[in-house]
Formats: sequence, C-alpha cells, structure tokens
Amino acid sequence: MKRTVIGLAATILAVGVGCAKDPTESLSEGVGGISTSLSYVEIVVGDSVVVIAETKDNQGVTTAELPTIASQTPSIVSTSDAYLPPLPIQRFYIKALTYGKADVVASAGGQSATITVQTWPAEIGITGVADTLRSGATATATLTALDANGDPIAGVDSISLESDDTDILALDAATNVVTAVGAGLATLTATGPNSTGELSVRVIPGVPASAELDGTSFGAVAAAGTSTLELLVLDDAGNQNRNIGEITSVTVNSSDNGVATVAAAVVDTAADDTERQIFVTATGVGAGTANITGSVTTTAGVFAFAAAPVTVLDPQVTAATPTGTAGAVIVINGSGLAATGFETQVLVDGAPVGNVTAVSAGQVTAQMPTLVAGTYDLEVVVGGVVSNADTWTQTANFSEAGTEPNDAQGEEAPISASFEFSGTADETTDFSDLFEFTVSADDLVIDLELIWGDASDIDVLIYLKGAQDPGDYAEDACDFGLSSLSNPEVGVCTLGDAGTYTLEIVHYGTGPTTYTVKGTIR
Repeated sequence: MKRTVIGLAATILAVGVGCAKDPTESLSEGVGGISTSLSYVEIVVGDSVVVIAETKDNQGVTTAELPTIASQTPSIVSTSDAYLPPLPIQRFYIKALTYGKADVVASAGGQSATITVQTWPAEIGITGVADTLRSGATATATLTALDANGDPIAGVDSISLESDDTDILALDAATNVVTAVGAGLATLTATGPNSTGELSVRVIPGVPASAELDGTSFGAVAAAGTSTLELLVLDDAGNQNRNIGEITSVTVNSSDNGVATVAAAVVDTAADDTERQIFVTATGVGAGTANITGSVTTTAGVFAFAAAPVTVLDPQVTAATPTGTAGAVIVINGSGLAATGFETQVLVDGAPVGNVTAVSAGQVTAQMPTLVAGTYDLEVVVGGVVSNADTWTQTANFSEAGTEPNDAQGEEAPISASFEFSGTADETTDFSDLFEFTVSADDLVIDLELIWGDASDIDVLIYLKGAQDPGDYAEDACDFGLSSLSNPEVGVCTLGDAGTYTLEIVHYGTGPTTYTVKGTIR
C-alpha cells in the first residue's frame, strides 16, 4: 500500500479596519481565517489520512470555534471526525473511495480553506493468465485497478500491458492476448495511473511431437574414434522438451556395425533431476560410411529421427617418393587417402604443404616445401584423421662449390647447408674472395653472420653469377655493408630464382683484418 502526502499548511486570514476607540479590540473578534495541516494530498484508494483544521481570529490566534468539514465530491473522497481530547481544533479523516480528484473544504464564520485530494489505485491486477503455460497456449489478460484492500476500482482508464520477453511470451497489445512461444520465464507488467502490477509466467515446452538429432551428420571419425550428437525431443513449435516425466526410452541402430557401432546415453539433469537429455555416440570400427537411425519413446508416442551418416576414415601411407629437391612434386601411395566430401592434406613435419591433389583413394600428389636438406615425417590427413607417418628426404637445394680466392687471402671452402669459413686480409690493398654455389629451388633464404677482427671495411655481396664484376655493386645484389655496424653483424638474404650464385667477400684495404662468415641456407 502506498500513500503520498504532499502538503502545505494553509491559513486564510481576514483583516478588518474600523474606527473603534480601541483598534486592537476589533482584531480579536470574529473569524480571521482557517488553517489546515495540508493543502494537497495523494491517497491510495481505500486508504485514509488525518488532517487538522483550526479557526483563527484576526490576530492569527486559534479560537474555540471548530470549522465544518465537507467533501465537495463525496463519491471520490469522504470525511469523518477523528477523536481528539477537547481542544480548539478540528481533527478529521479524509478517505479515498475511488479513483479521481476532489476538494475538501473546511469553513467557519464565512472563511474557508480547501484541501485538494488526488486518489490513485494501489496496484493493477493481472488475471486470466496462468503462471505456467505450455508452448503454443494462448490466454487473454484482464487488467483491473485495485484499491488498498485488493478490491476492484471502476473508471480507471489507460491501463497498458507489456511482456519483457516476447520470444518466450508474445503479446498482442491491442487485445491483451498472450501466446506462449519458447520455454523460459517472462514477466507481464501492467501500468496504470501512478500504479503497476506484475505477473511472472513460466513457459514450458508443449507435448512431444517429434525427434531429431542436433546435426545432420556425425562427420568423420578415425577407427576407434567417436562422435556424439544430442537427440532432441521437440514440441509442435520446435521447442526442446526435456521433461523427465514425458521421455521414456530410446533405441538406436547402425546400418553397418563393421563400419561403426552406436549407443545412446540418457542423462537426467538439473539439480532436482527434472530434465532428461539423450546423447547418441557413434564409434568408428573400419573404413566406410554407416547410417545411424533410431527412435525415442515418450508419453505422447514413439518418434523416429532421420538417419545421420558417420564416415570412418583410416588413411594409410604405404609408400612415398623417398627423396627429392625443394619444390619437387612427390607421389604418395596407400589406402583411404581421399574420401568424397572430405579434404585431403599432406603434412611435412606437422606443417601442411601446398598443391595437394587426391588422384584416388590410393594415391595423392603434393609439392614439397623448401627446407634444409634432411629427413622429415610425412603424413596424410583426410577429414581431420591423420595417417601413419612415412618419411621423405630432401636432398641439398644447391651444389657445393668452393673456389680458390683470387688473391690467395682466404681459404678454399664449399658452401653447404650450414657453412663457415675464414680469411685474413694482411695487406692494405683491395681484394675480393669469391665463392660459388648453385641452388635448384626458388626463393631460398641465407642467414648470414659476419665477424671481423680489426677496424676495416668488409662487405659481403651475394648475386647471380655474372650479374656484376667483383667489387661492383649490382642493384639486385644482397649487400651487407657492415663497416660501421656492430660486430658481429647478422643479416638475411632472400635468393630469387634458382641458379648459380656468387658470394663475395670485399676488403677495401684500410688495414689488416681477419674475418669469419657463417651461414645457413634454408
């Protein structure tokens, strides 16, 4: 129950002026005004407030004359005396009888004071809608303004209704018809003049009407691998029904137990075990495809679900091209290396390679990546299922070829997958040490480190053989001009096309020095 009191004490005084011998004598005679403890009040219908009224003389002193109290609209508010020990004041009740607005007037000796009263409903009642509805059910809400005692109030207009979740409980605001849609809890809120009302409605699924797996396929599994889908029991509106009292049992079957077996698990959930879920699990046995079917028994009948396939993949590599250079296309033979609807990948040391072609279930081709010469694990992946591992050996991407330095300052050394060689510049004249190597793949990378002994100008140049003369700088050469940089200095050179390259150590003759060049081709 709510009561809002907004009041101002009201006093109305009348002052007379005359020619009496004693001017103050006239001020103490007659009624000068009426004082009330409130001038405005809001009251919930069915509730009351107490108001005090006093008669004042012309000097503002309370007199013994009590004011008369009267409601100007008795159908909205009434007045009655409130007991008070004999005092020169009038104490009375104002009671709200119905919704509206009225004045109460206190009067005496030709003077009066008005109290404005606004009445409101205590709340808005919502009836006609149960607190639990099955999905698909409809109901019409009746909205009624209520007083403090819960009794209806007539004549209250402009009451509206809202649903806080129309996906659960839809509402036609024009007719106040609600429709249970999806399972869950929604709140109806009625709003009237300075008052509201609420009703919480829980929507539960309708009676079971069908069953389906939560997915059209179990996908691909390996032999002994598993895949699980939930079996959904649905009502006519497509809402999932998990009511433990309406789901009885489930039966599942595999079209080929040599490919995959199937089992169903019924799990009672929720803290109070009021809900029931069904999970169907397919287990791979041998390569092939099997269809999983079955049905669920409910209190509303037995409902079969549509077949869902499970594909068991078992890729096996029996032989692969054993060796090759970077970028070579190799052939991989085996079984189960391709399956309709599933991607085939080739992995080299766990990383996928490009240009994979599934020729048949027994053969796949793939282009090998650029790697440092060595032996790598080779696997085929079909639909996420990984085969056994074979090996592939990548031969050197280059021909090892060292040349005697033209000024006999450096040592003769071949360029290999991982190389290191040193030289001594014990003269102050310019010179170059030249080394050659040949690569058979495009876009190889050389990681370089240059170390030198004393302050001296040392450069490392790498360029296609014949692209420039020794000591010159071609526009497309890798140039590690390191004379003013840190010692040691590192750099990366990306080679372009396959071919024969020259690695040149350039010394500018500013003083004797030693140098060491370390590199890795990858």
